[in-house]
Amino acid sequence: MQRAITAIYRTRDVAHLVRDELERLGLARHHITVIHKDVRTADPNAADTSGTVDPADGIVPAVGTAGGAYVGAGMVPGAYMGAMPGYGLGMPAYSEADLVYADAFDALHDLHLPEEDTRTYQQAIRNGDYVVSVEVDEDADIARIQEVMRRPEDVHDLTELDKTYRDAVYAPRRRPPREGYRDGMMGRRADLQNSPTTRDYIREEPLWPKGGTA
Repeated sequence: MQRAITAIYRTRDVAHLVRDELERLGLARHHITVIHKDVRTADPNAADTSGTVDPADGIVPAVGTAGGAYVGAGMVPGAYMGAMPGYGLGMPAYSEADLVYADAFDALHDLHLPEEDTRTYQQAIRNGDYVVSVEVDEDADIARIQEVMRRPEDVHDLTELDKTYRDAVYAPRRRPPREGYRDGMMGRRADLQNSPTTRDYIREEPLWPKGGTA
């Protein structure tokens, strides 16, 4: 079994401070994902003219891919993105406003979390917040990780956000899951949620190979 723990922060500084503290606990940086509205995931087969992913900044491409699929601001909603044959026609169309967040939403979808939670994370991204998610083995010190991620000066109450955002528009996945995706990678909420400011998920299979990189 694998675990994923998430939290939402108001500022970049605190999100990165949490990431750094998690690293000091011994967690690998490639198992810590920071997602915000300016994330760009570059298609390795196409030029990316709007910015690149900076691994040193703790912002990663779509999980498990060579770089994900970049969605430029000028792309037509629902247009073929080159991720896999057969996708394009019939793909969900984003609103004009949500095209700005397309890369961030791709990264959220690649965390493979429940739709109702992804809806909350998407609206947080629209509002300029930072989503931090960490992947760990089941035998990790979950309580210590949650302690680090509960930063009362900046972390959001996820229960309150769920209520506030329950009518938010859900942006469905625009590209297919990465090659090698299996149903066991889908996270489900743990039965016991110890804190309203962190959310705990269980997976049957890890998003990354043990010891591997995203």
